[in-house]
Amino acid sequence: MAPRNEIRLQQGLLQADHRAQIRAAARDPRERAMVECLWTCRRAEVAALRWGDLNLTDGLALIRRGKGGVASWTLLLESTREALAAWYADAGSPPATAYVFPVPGSGLPARPYTPGGLGKLVQQLLTRAGCWSRGLGNCHRFRRSFATEYSRAHPGDLAGL
Repeated sequence: MAPRNEIRLQQGLLQADHRAQIRAAARDPRERAMVECLWTCRRAEVAALRWGDLNLTDGLALIRRGKGGVASWTLLLESTREALAAWYADAGSPPATAYVFPVPGSGLPARPYTPGGLGKLVQQLLTRAGCWSRGLGNCHRFRRSFATEYSRAHPGDLAGL
């Protein structure tokens, strides 16, 4: 296995100013909610979310098929909860069985984005925000940035992370 390129990993981190740029570049509540979910969820997990998997009151999301195919609950950040609530209202309060992020115009029942499709959307958003660079990844930058920031603020608190 090749060693980790720590310099490259550090270059890929999204700083506070990047977050503001990304949020400003989001075109609508759907894009904002999608990006906010990526701070704590993998792109395949975000693509598969259904409204019934979310508990916005308690800030929880059921990940039905997480890493290794295991189901688990994950916490949602306050900004994620707010963005999802705004998207839910904007989407017309969809039923619990509906995908949170269906492909526009995919018919009924709507189909979800593929992880690759979601990655392309995020790349476009990062490009609009001026935060995209070839080779630094798209979706996983959010999780890596969140984890790094949390670890710096709470050294040794892996359970909290």
